[in-house]
Amino acid sequence: MSLIEELKRRKVFRVAASYAVVAFIIFQLVEILFPIFNFPQWTQQFVVIIILLGFPIALIFSWVFDKTPEGFIKTDAVKSKEKKKNEKATASKPFYLDGKNLYLLLGLVIAFLLGSFGGGSFQSSVDDKSIAVLPFDNFSKSDDDQFFSDGITEDITMNLAKVKDLTVISRTSVMGYKGTTKNIKQISDELGVKYILEGSVRKLGDRVRIVGQLIDARQDKHIWSDSYDREMSDLFLIQADVSEKIAQALEAELSDNTLTQINEAPTQNIDAYMLYQRARNYYGMYTASANESAISLFKEALKLDKTYALSYAGLADSYAQRVIRSDFKVAWLDSALNAANIALKMNSNLAEAFKAKGLVYFASNNIDLAELNNDKALEINPGYYQAVANKGIFLNQRGQLLDSYKYLQKAIRINPISTSNEMSNLVTIFKLIGEEKKSNDYIFNTIKNSPNVVSSYRRFLTMFLRSEDFSNAKKIINLYKENIGDSKILNFYNALYSYHEKNFSKSLALIKESGEISKDWSMRGVTNFSNAHYYVQSLAQSKNSYKQLLNDGIKYTQSRILDGANTATIFLQYSALLCLQSDFDNALKFLEKSVQSGLRDRTLLEDLAFEKLRNNDRFNMLLEEIDVLVNKEKLKFKENKIILSDELN
Repeated sequence: MSLIEELKRRKVFRVAASYAVVAFIIFQLVEILFPIFNFPQWTQQFVVIIILLGFPIALIFSWVFDKTPEGFIKTDAVKSKEKKKNEKATASKPFYLDGKNLYLLLGLVIAFLLGSFGGGSFQSSVDDKSIAVLPFDNFSKSDDDQFFSDGITEDITMNLAKVKDLTVISRTSVMGYKGTTKNIKQISDELGVKYILEGSVRKLGDRVRIVGQLIDARQDKHIWSDSYDREMSDLFLIQADVSEKIAQALEAELSDNTLTQINEAPTQNIDAYMLYQRARNYYGMYTASANESAISLFKEALKLDKTYALSYAGLADSYAQRVIRSDFKVAWLDSALNAANIALKMNSNLAEAFKAKGLVYFASNNIDLAELNNDKALEINPGYYQAVANKGIFLNQRGQLLDSYKYLQKAIRINPISTSNEMSNLVTIFKLIGEEKKSNDYIFNTIKNSPNVVSSYRRFLTMFLRSEDFSNAKKIINLYKENIGDSKILNFYNALYSYHEKNFSKSLALIKESGEISKDWSMRGVTNFSNAHYYVQSLAQSKNSYKQLLNDGIKYTQSRILDGANTATIFLQYSALLCLQSDFDNALKFLEKSVQSGLRDRTLLEDLAFEKLRNNDRFNMLLEEIDVLVNKEKLKFKENKIILSDELN
């Protein structure tokens, strides 16, 4: 008997084939499941080694032993005639009719399907080049140096965000992990990143020691680590070197322009740098008092270094926020624009200055220049969280709902602990495409997560009131009373409630009690009517004199348009004022401009200001045009499988 026949007789080939099929299936499952459960890399290697070592053992076992009804026994050297006869009968069966062979084929098919499709179904959706820079531990003796260590965290984050290939979690989200007891895997899961950079800072006099290590959190593997013990004057060189080493470790493309930006020192004055970092910390709180603290610190930094471009960009941001979030006059936007221009004169490639300039124009209702400058910021720094978020907001203003949604989602990806701006705009988008429940969920989650943002309450309140959802509108008022409780603003919100109930005498009384805020004609970049709109309409509906307030509104709005304001909001407001003057032809003209500029919320046209246009053909054609434009956006959402409902409304 030949060796081949003997191997067949002892079923060595069959055992080898079966072992190979089972091993292949195990390899596929290990590759898919181990990363999901965050098993270390060595566990996968251990399983592979064990299976490979088991292969020759299985072959030896199959040569020596044979499986029989009585169990495993040593294989006879010579087969009996009866066994030969049975074997011959079995051999005469076609391959595909042998049950054991069919099991082998089925195993191969399963393994192939797992290898081809299993990975895509079960693997984590984490970006292979995603990273979070955790707050560096402050090992300095002085608590004041905490701003210094936080500044290093932010600078490295911003440097990495300039690398186009990388997804870098923003400072806002990572600062919540300062002093955390969570392990690296937990943090990576919560932030949705593959890599974590952690480190420490120790400042001793004029020297600084920085230690950093890059970890592949999914595989619990150290990728890079280094320590730097240098003079404080070398701080920016250290930050640049860390950023470059990490980008290289993640195999990200570093262009010459990006390298130039990373290696550029923002200032030579370390004290000015520390003041700037403190100012950015206050600015990021987005409250009126913190914004004023930021302005003072930016100014102090500029006293120490008059060429500190980033501090001028910070001032531009803060001055713009005075108008957007507080009751400062629009004239402050001129100061903001001047600060941004000074920053750009010092550094024409400064993303922060372009972003700030975009914010200033947005507050001025000039959407074209706002988006133009913001886009320049994104060209310089593609991962700049605030610029990404603002791009989404600007696109929403233009009525490009799906494109806006994509940028807002990208902003949330960069900053999982997202601010109310992104969420508020997503509320509007989902409301417009008919996702009522999703929109309402976002509204109350936004207030829960950011209870101190005043503008959110007004936006959500008027949204509910225009839809005649008085129950939810009352909830918003109560939440504002509970979380903030400013009596004048509370009076104004109750006035809005009465206005939409058409109780104009009550709304007028409450408006007067709210004080100066009721006479504000500015719109601050939000798709809505101004505060003074409701005042003048309440006066008109209750047959009170409104000419002076109307003239103030006409004068203000005309001046904004002449200065370049071109948002849907400014044209909508001007149209409503022209209706009060009975100049319906021009009112329709500016209403058409509003729709062309991005007006997509038809409930705004149900306001009492347009009551005399209800039967006008041009007006009703505009309503139909809005419906068509919104339905086009709905279709885009359905094509991208984002919309939840099955039918268009």
